[in-house]
Order: sequence, then structure tokens, then C-alpha cells
Amino acid sequence: MSLYRKGEHERAVDAFSEALRLEPSNERVYNNLALALCKLGRYQEGLEAFKKGGDEAVAYNNLGCVYMAEGKHKEAIEVFEKAIEIKPGFYVSAHENLKRAKASAP
Repeated sequence: MSLYRKGEHERAVDAFSEALRLEPSNERVYNNLALALCKLGRYQEGLEAFKKGGDEAVAYNNLGCVYMAEGKHKEAIEVFEKAIEIKPGFYVSAHENLKRAKASAP
């Protein structure tokens, strides 16, 4: 995380990947890897890492949060809707995030 926070995202990806070789079921490391991949613009790979760090609906919600933080409201709306589609009645957080993304969209 130190590398990630310093903006050294490539090195962070390498470090998280190495950590996963040592502990391949660590969900927190998958989520951190996903964040670093997204910072590099590798969103599809980030989504796959988010999926390994949780379930599919959570992965789409997490990706939506990344898009919102980057001001990519259209993309955020799409993935929040996907999270809701996967878990319609359960995913309250995605509903709230979708409302915020739509309110922020130009």
C-alpha cells in the first residue's frame, strides 16, 4: 500500500501480485491489486481482481466507486447498474452509489 499511496502503481501491482503468489486467497490483497490496476487504466483487470476479492456484485460496485472518484460518471452508472442487476434487492450500496453518480453526471 505504501507504493500505491506514493503513486508507484506499477510497482504496487508487482508487490500485490507477489503477495498473492505467497497467499493466493487473500481477499484484501486482491482488492488492493484491483485499485492499483485501475489507477493504471487497466479497468477490466481491476474488475477481475475485485471479483476475486469479493463477489461479482461487490466487484462492480467497487469499480463504480473508482470511476466516480475519477469523474467517469457514465462508466460509474453502467457498472452500478450491473451490480444492481446481479443482486437487485440486496445491493443497497449500489443503489445509493448509482443515485450519486447520476446526480454528478454532466
